[in-house]
Amino acid sequence: MLFTSIVLLTNLAFTAAFDTSTRCPSWVYYEISPSNIVVTNRLPHGFSTDPRVQESDNALDYGKSGFDRGHMAPAADFNFSRSALSETYRFSNICPQLPTLNRGEWAQIEHNVRELAKVSEVHVLTFPEFLPGNTNFMGRVKIPDGFYKVVWGEFGVRIWHVKQELE
Repeated sequence: MLFTSIVLLTNLAFTAAFDTSTRCPSWVYYEISPSNIVVTNRLPHGFSTDPRVQESDNALDYGKSGFDRGHMAPAADFNFSRSALSETYRFSNICPQLPTLNRGEWAQIEHNVRELAKVSEVHVLTFPEFLPGNTNFMGRVKIPDGFYKVVWGEFGVRIWHVKQELE
């Protein structure tokens, strides 16, 4: 029997529920408003362990894995604060994503959310999907079958669901 332990992590600009059994966030929530949309060239950041969760020490698992470090709360949404931006690079905010997904459809969804936030405040909930029977691990990190992004605000509700094409 697999026991799940969820650790609630409150950051400067987002909250994450980190699942120590999958070594991925179960969900990430944040709000973004027009005043937070700042276009800038981000300085390079290195990914790091979240000091609050030992199980987020996942750097070795990603090395030469073929997977990107997929942000659940995207760095580009937090350019308004260097500290908030840095927190997005913790492994407690990261899930394995195939490069074609992370740099393609998922990046477009994140862009669409920022476009909505240019008009009014939006609430964002992002979470990985693990289907029953999923035994796909990359080292110690479980590989999601897909991802959801749910966004709501004055415009109503938008829901995106993308699948990873795992072999």
